[in-house]
Amino acid sequence: MEGNPPVIAVPSALYAVGGRCYEVGTAGFAEAILEAHASRCRPRCMCLGDGVEMYVARLAGPRRQFIVKRMPETGSRHAPECPSFELPATGSGVAQFLGSAIVEDPATGSVTLKLAFPLTKVAGRSGMPPVGGERDSAATNGTRLSLRSLLHYLWDQAELTRWHPGFAGKRNWLTVRRHLLHAAEHKVAHNDGLRGRLFVPESFYVDDRDAINARRMTCWQRVAVVPGKPQQLLLLVGEVKEIAPARFGY
Repeated sequence: MEGNPPVIAVPSALYAVGGRCYEVGTAGFAEAILEAHASRCRPRCMCLGDGVEMYVARLAGPRRQFIVKRMPETGSRHAPECPSFELPATGSGVAQFLGSAIVEDPATGSVTLKLAFPLTKVAGRSGMPPVGGERDSAATNGTRLSLRSLLHYLWDQAELTRWHPGFAGKRNWLTVRRHLLHAAEHKVAHNDGLRGRLFVPESFYVDDRDAINARRMTCWQRVAVVPGKPQQLLLLVGEVKEIAPARFGY
């Protein structure tokens, strides 16, 4: 359908939409998904038996894309080889956060995350959680995500906890970075897009040093100090290259 927004689909063998089955990307699939969204009809992923109910969300942003996603808390109902499969929430540790610290909106496909730490720092106050305190732990009361539990959640959403044949010999920092940034899309924390607050350093190449530095400074400039206003903070996910002895500790 000319002029319609693009459709993004979770890869799967077949989707049942409106009484017909479509392979992802085949003729009629995009039109069927647009119609399903308009009529609030739920496609079914046909990876098992009678299928598993999915939903169609319209993403925010200028491109207004449509995306086919699994219903919240249904990942374990899919076949293990299906890309929509997910371990039961009780097995992954995410169960205590669902509906409280992690809230998914089926209408838009966005996920709101409630964090146990700030993304701004007021002058004269420390923005870092106390070392060894509750905020430095993966264990919380389930109402908010700590730094560590947020990292665990993003790692899982990026499917870095799953093995793909395509990862063989390619699971380097470039791959990890790309998957993490993609996982942060359409996530909201403190009323701000998480992707814009996440800084994952690029793999360093001497020949590309100046361009890498320029991109890093552009990212950091978004949180530059503005006199009279709270300091905006970035979340850094980096690769530990080495733990070596120092004058005090390591």
